[in-house]
Amino acid sequence: MTVDLFIRGGIALTAVVLLLVICMGLSSFIQKQRDKKGYHYLKVIETLALDPKHRLVLIQCGARVHLLLLGGATNLVVDRFEKSSATKENSYYAEPHL
Repeated sequence: MTVDLFIRGGIALTAVVLLLVICMGLSSFIQKQRDKKGYHYLKVIETLALDPKHRLVLIQCGARVHLLLLGGATNLVVDRFEKSSATKENSYYAEPHL
């Protein structure tokens, strides 16, 4: 009876490890496919140090651009806007929404 229990446990452990290896391989494959297409969902566009504690960070998340104030006790989203096709292709600046 104890040998049967060890065999079942070994089979279950092997199945779990095999599933983890398959998931890691699939994740790696998907990441390589995304990199081939040049698709990066989150990109840091620019950073500006205001003082030793605070920093302004401009990030792009898909078609949206966010301006973040990082540092200190809390982080703050200063502005967010859509990347406009009317501006220059490489320009990520737009009029703020009030």
